[in-house]
Amino acid sequence: MSKLSHLRILPRSSTSAGSGTQRVVDFDNRVAVVEPGAVRTAIWEKGRATTERLERELPAEAFERYAKGMQSIRDGIAESETKGVGADKVADAVTHALFAKRPKHRYLVGPDAKVAGTLSRLLPDRAKHAVMARFAGP
Repeated sequence: MSKLSHLRILPRSSTSAGSGTQRVVDFDNRVAVVEPGAVRTAIWEKGRATTERLERELPAEAFERYAKGMQSIRDGIAESETKGVGADKVADAVTHALFAKRPKHRYLVGPDAKVAGTLSRLLPDRAKHAVMARFAGP
């Protein structure tokens, strides 16, 4: 049987706390989880366009209320575009997971993914989310 016949793709939510991965492993499949952080793709342009459209369409009161949060979104988009990894890095991790003789269980791709992975190992979920929210802005 080919190595690819055992490939299982899980939604990101299935990998939280190992729940989805354990179910797959129970069926004698090897599992590798690829967790990319920000990736430089065209999706950020779509996010920028949506933010700009919302700013134009929001009533003045709503715009004032959400202006700080929307600025944070714009800043996050700009940072993801400049600091995000190229899609080729994610493809390299997937390729390694598929074809390595002994693939790693978890591939954290990009500096932000590595920070989040470290926080996940060191902190309970609430503390991790509090730390991430503090650095992400409002």
